[in-house]
Amino acid sequence: GWAGFNVCLLCFRKQQLKTNREEGILRGDRGPKVIPELTSAQYFWRSVLLCWGFKWTLVVAVLCVVLTQLARVTMPSYQGEIINTIISRRADAFSSKMAAFVALSVTCSLFGSIQSLAVEIVQRRITCDMRTVMFESLVRQDIAFYDGTMIGQLTSRMTNDVAAVVQPVRQIMNTLFANLILLAGGLFMCFVTSWKLTVLASTMIGPVVFLTGVYAGWSKKINMKIRVSMADANAVATEALRNIRTVRSFGADDMETAGFRVHMDDALRCGLKDAYASAGVSAATRYLDFAATILILWYGGHEVIDEGDSAEISVGQLITFNLYWNMLNNSIQSLNGMLNTLVRA
Repeated sequence: GWAGFNVCLLCFRKQQLKTNREEGILRGDRGPKVIPELTSAQYFWRSVLLCWGFKWTLVVAVLCVVLTQLARVTMPSYQGEIINTIISRRADAFSSKMAAFVALSVTCSLFGSIQSLAVEIVQRRITCDMRTVMFESLVRQDIAFYDGTMIGQLTSRMTNDVAAVVQPVRQIMNTLFANLILLAGGLFMCFVTSWKLTVLASTMIGPVVFLTGVYAGWSKKINMKIRVSMADANAVATEALRNIRTVRSFGADDMETAGFRVHMDDALRCGLKDAYASAGVSAATRYLDFAATILILWYGGHEVIDEGDSAEISVGQLITFNLYWNMLNNSIQSLNGMLNTLVRA
């Protein structure tokens, strides 16, 4: 007789799938290490700890944010009063309101520039520190970790993934405090200007938040698949180029190219799905925003036209409310988008 091995093709495929799922996980000499997935709150607090090393620069940025947004909250009120003074032809009041509006604009621009500088400094420091800490962690890993991980995947994590993870940190600094102030100030001023218009327009906020939240949860899975595919493609390219003599010796050029193309096609396919879904959600939210604007102008316009001088709001107040509502709506969308970015990261 002759000796050999009998292999069940179905069992081999199951074992191969299991091996593929286990590749790249954190391993030690005692076996795989289970690392729980970070929640949005845990990610946020880790971002705060990363910024703590530059706390004084961060304090300057926060102070500039507060001053800039307070000036922005006050400016629409002056714009409405300027319109009213033009309609009533009061030259003295017009000059004083214009002077105050110009002063607020200059203040907003000055502190906004300082804020951008401080945020840029912190952003670059965080990126540098994260890559350094990641490299230190990789160097301390057990040898068993490298047995199940390709070097190309690790280099992709240190470049592409770190950039994707650090990006929300910058958005937190640029949008979190600013939009919280705009949200609180805009909501307060909307109620002060016209509580009826505020209640009417608020009916369109809920659907927008719900749609973007559902999309963020779905997009998180898609973006994870894209990163995995890009990391696999980078691993194939790194290993093939590093061992190019072996590849040429066995004539495996086409095989390596085909493997690289498969991973890139997977990433492109997932990216196109995310792009189509993003476009659909964006269209739906834009139509809801247009509906809210139409409700404000329709109800407010009829209020001014039908009631005349006895109307609860004037033309200037209607313009002021529209400006405050746009400010409120933009802050809600920015905060919602930032939280969705954290979910996808």
